[in-house]
Amino acid sequence: MPKPIVTLNEVSYRYPHAPGGTPPALSNVSLDIARGEFVALVGANGSGKSTLARLLNGLIRPAPGEALVDGKSTADPANLDRIRETVGMVFQNPDSQIVATTVGDDIAFGLENMGIPPDEIERRIEETARRFGVAELLGREPHWLSGGQKQRTVLAGVVALRPRVLVLDEPTSMLDSRSQREFRELIDELWRDGATIVYITHLMEEIVTAPRLVALQDGAIVYDGAPRGFFSQPELTASTGLTPPLAVRISQALAARGHRLPPALSLTELVEAVCA
Repeated sequence: MPKPIVTLNEVSYRYPHAPGGTPPALSNVSLDIARGEFVALVGANGSGKSTLARLLNGLIRPAPGEALVDGKSTADPANLDRIRETVGMVFQNPDSQIVATTVGDDIAFGLENMGIPPDEIERRIEETARRFGVAELLGREPHWLSGGQKQRTVLAGVVALRPRVLVLDEPTSMLDSRSQREFRELIDELWRDGATIVYITHLMEEIVTAPRLVALQDGAIVYDGAPRGFFSQPELTASTGLTPPLAVRISQALAARGHRLPPALSLTELVEAVCA
């Protein structure tokens, strides 16, 4: 069996300036992520999702425990450049990642820091800008863009670096519903093209089609498996503080009234079950 591209071995993390008596953000978490996997990482605010995301490319380091990316420990400073080339990150607020005065320059920023030749930089800018729908915006100032356009710009800049792992920390929470769907479609396309995806969210409708769901509660993993198994356990779902997708809530309400239907994760599944 090939080695996983991401491994967390019994990692814990406590923020240095947390008040005394505050529990650790993560406690004894172990997780393997295979190459090419799509993992939805879910949990309520404060469950440890963002802390775990920052462990994956060495922004913070576990204590105790070990975080490995492609076999390299984030504890060794000599590994960090390679690890951050392997793991690209997109955060909740695109403004926190936009650093240049035009969309084109922002996409180029990371490439220039990596020492990519100018002609290759231009080629990658054109390729990713076209792919993510910002080709007409390359000369625009980012602060004039919509939220969706900003997040596409950030995604283009990260993907232009060609990371093998893409970690997305609540990337659609500031977008409208249409932009959320469009952004998720872009991520699915990247996954089909071979990228390893770690998709962090508290919006359950976004991840019902994910092959694997990992749920965090109070800094610990409480579920690791298919979404259907997670949502078929109402007590577990409730204990994590997450709101199930609408179709799951309707299915549960119908079941409570004596209607025996197979569990549905989407409204399409629910309609099909009712019609059957």
